[in-house]
Amino acid sequence: MNPEQPSENQTAVAHSTPITPDSPNPYAATPVSPVVNWSLLGNSTNPGKSLGLASLLTALFGIGPVALVTGAIGLFKSKKVGLGNSLAVAGIVIGALNTIFIWPFIIGFTIGTFDYDAKCAEFGPGTHLVGDTEYICE
Repeated sequence: MNPEQPSENQTAVAHSTPITPDSPNPYAATPVSPVVNWSLLGNSTNPGKSLGLASLLTALFGIGPVALVTGAIGLFKSKKVGLGNSLAVAGIVIGALNTIFIWPFIIGFTIGTFDYDAKCAEFGPGTHLVGDTEYICE
């Protein structure tokens, strides 16, 4: 058997151009530019997605009334073009819960603080007992 001749199970491969160390690698990967996915910050095809994200963030930071407004506007804009907006829905739900359960305490505390300050201004410095409430004024 001659090593230069292919056997019955082998086929000969002819190269049209010889491969040299200076020739480009035919198997080299083509360079690809990095792709940045900006879809989390808003998608141009969904006009309400950015407002939905703003709604969710404001709801998580405890600003429920703002979350309700931005979520409603974002959901309306998305529905207008026939798309959904889960970020806006989440912002509306969390913002509503925030408004119902947290804001009454904030408002009550604020009103109570102003009432306490008004009573101390009326009574003057010292400890005062009015009914079951004790006021310690400086």
